[in-house]
Amino acid sequence: MFTVNQDLCYSDLLPQFKLKNLLNGPVTTCKRHFMDKIVEEFQFLLQKENWVELSASSELNTSFNIFMDTFSYYFNTVFPLKVTHVKDSVVNKWITKGIIISRNKLQLLYNIKDP
Repeated sequence: MFTVNQDLCYSDLLPQFKLKNLLNGPVTTCKRHFMDKIVEEFQFLLQKENWVELSASSELNTSFNIFMDTFSYYFNTVFPLKVTHVKDSVVNKWITKGIIISRNKLQLLYNIKDP
């Protein structure tokens, strides 16, 4: 049985080219804002909650699921996800047009050669 290494004609720079194309617009992310006043509100809501359902259930998994549902509800209510602007697009200035052309020519020559 023979093994053959396959050259997929991808250089080390290809992910950087693709990354450059992906980051053309402003980059955003979702974040939660944790401030002291909001954390205090969250703690108040948890203290105010009636936790009788947890002790009423005889099964541990059921009690845990009730706790997590209640905790997640208050957490998502008090600390909602907000879309925030991170930064403008990233531009790799060292990847020149010549490097891109050379890569494309190399890929073309590789595809032309006999297998």
